[in-house]
Amino acid sequence: MIRLTTIATALLLAAGPLYAQTSTPPSNKAPAGPTATSPGTAAGTGMTTTAQSGCKGEIARADQQISGVKDQNKKDGAMREIGMAKDMMAKNDERGCMTHTQNAMRLMK
Repeated sequence: MIRLTTIATALLLAAGPLYAQTSTPPSNKAPAGPTATSPGTAAGTGMTTTAQSGCKGEIARADQQISGVKDQNKKDGAMREIGMAKDMMAKNDERGCMTHTQNAMRLMK
Protein backbone atom coordinates (compact mmCIF):
# COMPACT_ATOMS: atom_id res chain seq x y z
CA MET A 1 0.00 0.00 0.00
CA ILE A 2 2.83 2.40 0.82
CA ARG A 3 4.53 1.58 -2.47
CA LEU A 4 1.33 2.29 -4.44
CA THR A 5 0.95 5.63 -2.66
CA THR A 6 4.56 6.49 -3.41
CA ILE A 7 4.11 5.68 -7.10
CA ALA A 8 0.89 7.69 -7.30
CA THR A 9 2.57 10.67 -5.61
CA ALA A 10 5.54 10.45 -7.96
CA LEU A 11 3.24 10.42 -11.00
CA LEU A 12 1.36 13.48 -9.76
CA LEU A 13 4.57 15.37 -9.09
CA ALA A 14 5.99 14.44 -12.48
CA ALA A 15 2.82 15.43 -14.32
CA GLY A 16 2.38 18.71 -12.43
CA PRO A 17 5.06 20.70 -14.34
CA LEU A 18 3.81 19.28 -17.63
CA TYR A 19 0.34 20.65 -17.07
CA ALA A 20 1.73 23.91 -15.71
CA GLN A 21 3.75 24.51 -18.88
CA THR A 22 1.14 23.53 -21.44
CA SER A 23 -2.00 25.15 -20.11
CA THR A 24 -2.63 28.83 -20.70
CA PRO A 25 -4.99 30.89 -18.60
CA PRO A 26 -7.84 32.50 -20.49
CA SER A 27 -7.13 36.15 -21.16
CA ASN A 28 -8.67 38.94 -23.17
CA LYS A 29 -5.37 40.82 -23.38
CA ALA A 30 -2.86 40.57 -26.23
CA PRO A 31 0.69 39.59 -25.23
CA ALA A 32 2.81 42.56 -24.18
CA GLY A 33 6.04 41.55 -25.89
CA PRO A 34 7.74 38.82 -27.90
CA THR A 35 6.14 35.44 -27.39
CA ALA A 36 7.71 32.01 -27.13
CA THR A 37 6.34 31.13 -30.55
CA SER A 38 7.85 34.17 -32.26
CA PRO A 39 11.15 35.08 -30.63
CA GLY A 40 12.61 38.38 -31.73
CA THR A 41 9.45 39.85 -33.24
CA ALA A 42 7.18 42.40 -31.71
CA ALA A 43 3.89 40.73 -30.89
CA GLY A 44 1.71 40.48 -33.94
CA THR A 45 3.58 43.11 -35.98
CA GLY A 46 6.26 41.07 -37.72
CA MET A 47 8.83 43.71 -36.76
CA THR A 48 12.23 42.77 -35.39
CA THR A 49 13.34 44.03 -32.02
CA THR A 50 16.17 46.52 -31.60
CA ALA A 51 18.52 43.80 -30.40
CA GLN A 52 17.87 41.72 -33.46
CA SER A 53 18.15 44.52 -36.01
CA GLY A 54 21.39 45.95 -34.53
CA CYS A 55 23.09 42.60 -34.44
CA LYS A 56 21.70 41.57 -37.82
CA GLY A 57 23.51 44.52 -39.43
CA GLU A 58 26.76 43.60 -37.73
CA ILE A 59 26.43 39.97 -38.82
CA ALA A 60 25.86 41.14 -42.41
CA ARG A 61 29.04 43.25 -42.24
CA ALA A 62 31.02 40.34 -40.83
CA ASP A 63 29.65 37.99 -43.53
CA GLN A 64 30.87 40.40 -46.21
CA GLN A 65 34.33 40.56 -44.65
CA ILE A 66 34.55 36.77 -44.31
CA SER A 67 34.35 36.34 -48.07
CA GLY A 68 37.61 38.27 -48.47
CA VAL A 69 39.60 36.27 -45.88
CA LYS A 70 42.22 33.99 -47.45
CA ASP A 71 43.47 32.24 -44.27
CA GLN A 72 41.22 29.18 -43.87
CA ASN A 73 41.80 28.93 -40.09
CA LYS A 74 40.72 32.54 -39.58
CA LYS A 75 37.76 32.03 -41.88
CA ASP A 76 36.62 28.87 -40.03
CA GLY A 77 36.93 30.57 -36.64
CA ALA A 78 34.99 33.60 -37.83
CA MET A 79 32.25 31.43 -39.34
CA ARG A 80 31.94 29.54 -36.04
CA GLU A 81 31.59 32.85 -34.15
CA ILE A 82 28.99 34.11 -36.65
CA GLY A 83 27.02 30.90 -36.11
CA MET A 84 27.05 31.49 -32.36
CA ALA A 85 26.04 35.12 -32.93
CA LYS A 86 23.05 33.98 -34.99
CA ASP A 87 22.05 31.60 -32.19
CA MET A 88 22.19 34.46 -29.68
CA MET A 89 20.16 36.67 -32.03
CA ALA A 90 17.49 33.95 -32.23
CA LYS A 91 17.37 34.01 -28.42
CA ASN A 92 17.06 37.83 -28.53
CA ASP A 93 20.34 38.16 -26.61
CA GLU A 94 21.88 41.33 -28.08
CA ARG A 95 24.89 41.32 -25.78
CA GLY A 96 25.79 37.73 -26.65
CA CYS A 97 25.15 38.32 -30.35
CA MET A 98 27.36 41.41 -30.45
CA THR A 99 30.09 39.67 -28.46
CA HIS A 100 30.29 36.78 -30.92
CA THR A 101 30.10 39.12 -33.91
CA GLN A 102 32.97 41.21 -32.52
CA ASN A 103 34.96 38.03 -31.88
CA ALA A 104 34.43 37.07 -35.54
CA MET A 105 35.68 40.49 -36.66
CA ARG A 106 38.78 40.18 -34.47
CA LEU A 107 39.55 36.73 -35.83
CA MET A 108 39.59 38.08 -39.39
CA LYS A 109 42.28 40.71 -38.69
